[in-house]
Amino acid sequence: MSYDLCEKYKIGKTLLRQDISFDEKLQDVVNILAKCLRVKRCSIMIINPDDLTLEVKAATNHEIIGLKRKLCDVTISTRALIDDTPFYSDEKRRSFFTPLDSSQYSSEFSVSIPIKYLDKNLA
Repeated sequence: MSYDLCEKYKIGKTLLRQDISFDEKLQDVVNILAKCLRVKRCSIMIINPDDLTLEVKAATNHEIIGLKRKLCDVTISTRALIDDTPFYSDEKRRSFFTPLDSSQYSSEFSVSIPIKYLDKNLA
């Protein structure tokens, strides 16, 4: 079994588990994604329709779990969501979003990828 297929299997198996909460599933998926993508920092943000925000639900940096961004804010994560396409930001592009998009991550590089389920954006 290839590495990619093995990781996809782990993510699917994790999401199907019924013995842990949804938030625990997301945390396990973040850890799998970080390993698969070979990155030190990774997070999953979910749209909260009640207050129209993106909320960090799982992250390799546990201190940022629960932080929110308004959907109307011009940030890297909302840009990917609005454009409905992955958004890559290097240090030059990232400077456009500063200070509004200052984050707990020290890297000058960022990728934000919208997630869909049944043709509806989740994150």
